[in-house]
Amino acid sequence: MKTIKMSDKDYKDLMDLAKELRTQDHDSQASPRMWTVATTHERPTAEGYGYTYDVVLDQDCTESIKIEELRKELLAYYNQNGSLEGLDCIYESYIGSVEEFEEWCKDGWCNESGVYPILNGDSIWDLKYYLETIDRNVVTCEEYEKHELNATFFKSDAKKHIEINGHNLNRNPHTYAFSAYRMPKMERLFGILERLGEDI
Repeated sequence: MKTIKMSDKDYKDLMDLAKELRTQDHDSQASPRMWTVATTHERPTAEGYGYTYDVVLDQDCTESIKIEELRKELLAYYNQNGSLEGLDCIYESYIGSVEEFEEWCKDGWCNESGVYPILNGDSIWDLKYYLETIDRNVVTCEEYEKHELNATFFKSDAKKHIEINGHNLNRNPHTYAFSAYRMPKMERLFGILERLGEDI
Protein backbone atom coordinates (compact mmCIF):
# COMPACT_ATOMS: atom_id res chain seq x y z
CA MET A 1 0.00 0.00 0.00
CA LYS A 2 1.34 3.41 -0.95
CA THR A 3 1.74 6.27 1.55
CA ILE A 4 1.66 10.03 1.00
CA LYS A 5 3.63 12.40 3.19
CA MET A 6 1.72 15.43 4.47
CA SER A 7 1.70 17.69 7.49
CA ASP A 8 -0.41 16.86 10.51
CA LYS A 9 -2.63 19.85 9.76
CA ASP A 10 -3.19 18.81 6.14
CA TYR A 11 -3.96 15.24 7.30
CA LYS A 12 -6.50 16.44 9.87
CA ASP A 13 -8.14 18.80 7.37
CA LEU A 14 -8.34 16.05 4.76
CA MET A 15 -9.91 13.59 7.21
CA ASP A 16 -12.42 16.20 8.43
CA LEU A 17 -13.44 17.11 4.88
CA ALA A 18 -13.70 13.44 3.86
CA LYS A 19 -15.97 12.76 6.84
CA GLU A 20 -18.19 15.71 5.98
CA LEU A 21 -18.33 14.51 2.38
CA ARG A 22 -19.53 11.07 3.53
CA THR A 23 -22.04 12.21 6.13
CA GLN A 24 -23.64 15.41 4.78
CA ASP A 25 -27.18 15.47 3.40
CA HIS A 26 -27.32 14.43 -0.24
CA ASP A 27 -30.61 16.17 -1.10
CA SER A 28 -31.68 13.18 -3.21
CA GLN A 29 -28.79 13.68 -5.65
CA ALA A 30 -26.60 10.83 -6.87
CA SER A 31 -22.87 10.80 -6.25
CA PRO A 32 -20.76 12.66 -7.22
CA ARG A 33 -22.83 15.62 -6.06
CA MET A 34 -22.14 19.31 -5.67
CA TRP A 35 -23.95 22.36 -4.37
CA THR A 36 -24.36 25.92 -5.44
CA VAL A 37 -26.67 28.83 -4.60
CA ALA A 38 -29.94 29.34 -6.46
CA THR A 39 -31.98 32.55 -6.48
CA THR A 40 -35.35 33.62 -7.88
CA HIS A 41 -35.48 36.04 -10.81
CA GLU A 42 -38.22 37.30 -13.10
CA ARG A 43 -38.33 37.91 -16.83
CA PRO A 44 -40.93 39.26 -19.25
CA THR A 45 -43.01 36.68 -21.08
CA ALA A 46 -46.26 36.31 -22.99
CA GLU A 47 -49.52 35.67 -21.14
CA GLY A 48 -50.66 32.07 -21.00
CA TYR A 49 -47.22 30.44 -20.81
CA GLY A 50 -47.32 28.68 -17.44
CA TYR A 51 -47.74 30.75 -14.28
CA THR A 52 -47.53 34.44 -15.14
CA TYR A 53 -48.27 37.63 -13.26
CA ASP A 54 -48.28 41.36 -13.95
CA VAL A 55 -45.73 43.77 -12.54
CA VAL A 56 -45.60 47.54 -12.77
CA LEU A 57 -42.37 49.50 -13.10
CA ASP A 58 -41.82 52.61 -11.05
CA GLN A 59 -41.61 56.04 -12.63
CA ASP A 60 -37.90 55.67 -13.32
CA CYS A 61 -38.31 52.11 -14.66
CA THR A 62 -35.67 50.83 -12.23
CA GLU A 63 -37.80 48.89 -9.72
CA SER A 64 -40.87 46.68 -10.09
CA ILE A 65 -43.60 45.23 -7.90
CA LYS A 66 -46.29 42.65 -8.60
CA ILE A 67 -49.60 44.44 -9.11
CA GLU A 68 -51.28 42.02 -6.70
CA GLU A 69 -48.71 42.87 -4.01
CA LEU A 70 -49.12 46.60 -4.71
CA ARG A 71 -52.90 46.22 -4.32
CA LYS A 72 -52.48 44.46 -0.96
CA GLU A 73 -50.09 47.13 0.31
CA LEU A 74 -52.47 49.92 -0.70
CA LEU A 75 -55.43 48.19 0.93
CA ALA A 76 -53.51 47.54 4.16
CA TYR A 77 -52.55 51.20 4.34
CA TYR A 78 -56.11 52.30 3.63
CA ASN A 79 -57.58 49.98 6.28
CA GLN A 80 -55.12 51.27 8.87
CA ASN A 81 -55.46 54.99 8.10
CA GLY A 82 -58.90 55.42 6.56
CA SER A 83 -57.40 57.06 3.50
CA LEU A 84 -54.26 57.00 1.41
CA GLU A 85 -53.08 60.39 2.65
CA GLY A 86 -49.44 60.31 3.69
CA LEU A 87 -48.72 57.17 1.70
CA ASP A 88 -45.01 56.33 1.52
CA CYS A 89 -43.36 57.88 -1.53
CA ILE A 90 -42.19 54.42 -2.65
CA TYR A 91 -45.77 53.67 -3.68
CA GLU A 92 -46.26 57.10 -5.20
CA SER A 93 -43.55 56.15 -7.69
CA TYR A 94 -45.88 53.38 -8.89
CA ILE A 95 -49.33 54.98 -8.71
CA GLY A 96 -48.44 58.63 -9.36
CA SER A 97 -50.25 61.30 -7.33
CA VAL A 98 -51.90 59.75 -4.28
CA GLU A 99 -54.63 62.42 -4.37
CA GLU A 100 -55.47 61.69 -8.01
CA PHE A 101 -55.44 57.95 -7.41
CA GLU A 102 -57.72 58.21 -4.37
CA GLU A 103 -60.07 60.54 -6.24
CA TRP A 104 -60.19 58.13 -9.18
CA CYS A 105 -61.06 55.28 -6.80
CA LYS A 106 -63.82 57.29 -5.15
CA ASP A 107 -65.30 58.48 -8.43
CA GLY A 108 -65.42 55.14 -10.14
CA TRP A 109 -64.96 52.39 -7.63
CA CYS A 110 -66.04 53.35 -4.09
CA ASN A 111 -68.71 51.03 -2.69
CA GLU A 112 -71.19 51.46 0.19
CA SER A 113 -68.68 50.52 2.87
CA GLY A 114 -66.22 53.07 1.58
CA VAL A 115 -63.60 50.46 0.70
CA TYR A 116 -62.46 50.73 -2.87
CA PRO A 117 -63.14 47.57 -4.91
CA ILE A 118 -60.00 48.47 -6.88
CA LEU A 119 -58.08 47.52 -3.74
CA ASN A 120 -60.37 45.05 -2.03
CA GLY A 121 -61.81 43.10 -4.96
CA ASP A 122 -60.85 39.64 -6.11
CA SER A 123 -59.00 40.75 -9.22
CA ILE A 124 -56.23 43.17 -10.04
CA TRP A 125 -57.64 44.25 -13.39
CA ASP A 126 -59.06 47.58 -12.20
CA LEU A 127 -55.71 48.57 -10.71
CA LYS A 128 -53.90 47.34 -13.81
CA TYR A 129 -56.22 49.48 -15.96
CA TYR A 130 -55.52 52.54 -13.82
CA LEU A 131 -51.75 52.02 -13.98
CA GLU A 132 -51.89 51.73 -17.76
CA THR A 133 -53.94 54.94 -18.03
CA ILE A 134 -51.20 56.91 -16.24
CA ASP A 135 -48.58 55.48 -18.61
CA ARG A 136 -46.87 53.20 -16.12
CA ASN A 137 -45.10 50.25 -17.70
CA VAL A 138 -47.13 47.12 -16.90
CA VAL A 139 -45.31 43.93 -17.89
CA THR A 140 -46.35 40.26 -17.82
CA CYS A 141 -43.61 38.23 -16.14
CA GLU A 142 -42.71 34.77 -14.99
CA GLU A 143 -40.35 33.61 -12.26
CA TYR A 144 -37.37 31.39 -12.92
CA GLU A 145 -34.55 29.98 -10.84
CA LYS A 146 -30.96 30.94 -11.58
CA HIS A 147 -27.98 28.92 -10.34
CA GLU A 148 -24.67 30.56 -9.56
CA LEU A 149 -21.59 29.29 -11.37
CA ASN A 150 -19.86 28.74 -8.03
CA ALA A 151 -19.99 25.04 -7.15
CA THR A 152 -18.69 23.26 -4.05
CA PHE A 153 -18.54 19.67 -2.76
CA PHE A 154 -19.98 20.85 0.55
CA LYS A 155 -23.51 21.98 1.33
CA SER A 156 -22.17 23.90 4.33
CA ASP A 157 -20.12 26.06 1.95
CA ALA A 158 -23.22 27.08 0.02
CA LYS A 159 -25.15 27.82 3.23
CA LYS A 160 -22.27 29.93 4.56
CA HIS A 161 -22.13 31.84 1.29
CA ILE A 162 -25.83 32.71 1.66
CA GLU A 163 -25.33 33.72 5.29
CA ILE A 164 -22.42 36.05 4.52
CA ASN A 165 -23.39 37.37 1.09
CA GLY A 166 -27.18 37.07 1.12
CA HIS A 167 -27.57 40.86 0.95
CA ASN A 168 -25.90 40.79 -2.48
CA LEU A 169 -28.01 37.92 -3.81
CA ASN A 170 -31.36 38.05 -5.55
CA ARG A 171 -34.67 36.92 -3.99
CA ASN A 172 -35.07 33.65 -2.09
CA PRO A 173 -31.44 32.46 -2.00
CA HIS A 174 -31.17 28.75 -1.18
CA THR A 175 -28.85 25.80 -1.65
CA TYR A 176 -29.20 23.77 -4.84
CA ALA A 177 -27.75 20.28 -5.23
CA PHE A 178 -26.90 18.62 -8.53
CA SER A 179 -25.06 15.54 -9.70
CA ALA A 180 -21.96 15.44 -11.93
CA TYR A 181 -23.75 12.85 -14.05
CA ARG A 182 -21.59 10.61 -16.27
CA MET A 183 -18.34 12.35 -15.37
CA PRO A 184 -16.02 9.37 -14.73
CA LYS A 185 -13.03 11.31 -13.43
CA MET A 186 -15.24 13.21 -10.99
CA GLU A 187 -16.73 9.89 -9.86
CA ARG A 188 -13.24 8.45 -9.24
CA LEU A 189 -12.08 11.52 -7.31
CA PHE A 190 -15.27 11.71 -5.29
CA GLY A 191 -15.02 8.00 -4.43
CA ILE A 192 -11.41 8.37 -3.24
CA LEU A 193 -12.30 11.34 -1.05
CA GLU A 194 -15.31 9.57 0.43
CA ARG A 195 -13.26 6.46 1.33
CA LEU A 196 -10.54 8.40 3.13
CA GLY A 197 -10.61 7.65 6.85
CA GLU A 198 -13.62 5.30 6.64
CA ASP A 199 -12.03 2.89 9.11
CA ILE A 200 -10.66 5.54 11.48
